[in-house]
Amino acid sequence: MRRVGSMISVMAVLMGAALVADGRDLQTAVPATPENVKPFLGDWTIAATGSYGEARLAMSLKVAEGKVAGEVTDANGTHAIIDAWKSGTSLVCRYAFDYQGMRIDAVVTLTPGDKKVDAALDFANGSAQFVGTAALAQAAGTTQAASGTGVAGLWKGTMDTQMGAVETTITIDAGSALAGKVKVADYEGKIDKGTLNGDKIAFQITIEPGTIAYVGSVSGDEMKLLVTGTTGNQMNLIAKRQK
Repeated sequence: MRRVGSMISVMAVLMGAALVADGRDLQTAVPATPENVKPFLGDWTIAATGSYGEARLAMSLKVAEGKVAGEVTDANGTHAIIDAWKSGTSLVCRYAFDYQGMRIDAVVTLTPGDKKVDAALDFANGSAQFVGTAALAQAAGTTQAASGTGVAGLWKGTMDTQMGAVETTITIDAGSALAGKVKVADYEGKIDKGTLNGDKIAFQITIEPGTIAYVGSVSGDEMKLLVTGTTGNQMNLIAKRQK
């Protein structure tokens, strides 16, 4: 944490003016909403390294009065998140703090991967950058799988139906809830009513013909599911996590 303070001091001397960072890509950025940031809600710890050494932050995200809100705690104290947006699968949050009478803006970017969440920190519009990972705090008595992070990633499998073999692609987001999407043949639906209990997993999707339910278990990079189709017909699906 001291290295971050030293880094800010060096930048302030070099630039001699208010330092501002945004990092928003106007072509891909969309405002953060309670719906599209659901996988990111909760308390995060961030550890990153850069040319100025190590940076460690804590970031808390929640929904308050129907809006995304939160705060970041760094070496300079706790600061409210000023703005948040989605850029592709990434969540980007901006906050600001005062350093010796000078406003410093910073941007935190979280990007879910197959087995971890990448973190990027940007201070003063690229004057100092750090990269590392972010971890979502778990509630007492839960396991990694219970947070959704342990099964995050892209899963693919094929199931036999009356119409022949049908390819299924399951995308599970990293975060505090079981969220994502499922593509079945030409249809795609958002994961709903997802639950994780140890290695047991269950969720459903709603597509144009109706609701499809999935119940089964996860072991490492293999997911075994009993699928109940829109007409009540049942099929077995084995999906493999893609590397």
